[in-house]
Amino acid sequence: MHFPSGLPDEYFSQLTAERQELVYRHGYPRYEWRKHPGARNEALDCECYAYAAALYAGVQRANWARLKEALNPLQKSLFPIAPPGGTGVDKPAAPEPPENKPKPVMANVIPAMVEARPKGRRCRNLGVR
Repeated sequence: MHFPSGLPDEYFSQLTAERQELVYRHGYPRYEWRKHPGARNEALDCECYAYAAALYAGVQRANWARLKEALNPLQKSLFPIAPPGGTGVDKPAAPEPPENKPKPVMANVIPAMVEARPKGRRCRNLGVR
């Protein structure tokens, strides 16, 4: 996971508010996640919900290379390297002639990002038909 800089320490203490403990239920060992007494864990819950939503939306099936090409086919790198002795700030390039500009492809972004979902039912219902 990547976290932005500047998050308060409270956020990270909420991420680590639970610990895994060995408990015995009916004579069998079992691991359970238990929260420290008095600790808050809202940040951990939000991270888990966001991850579950990303999985449901298809983040594992995403074709990232195709999405990158669909968004900006002319951009070579997300972080361009500054020339030696340069300031690291790119000067705006001269505008290209209109015939050479790529047309916007926003209609192709979503189909390019996520491959087709598997056909058929996700699980078999053995109950009432």
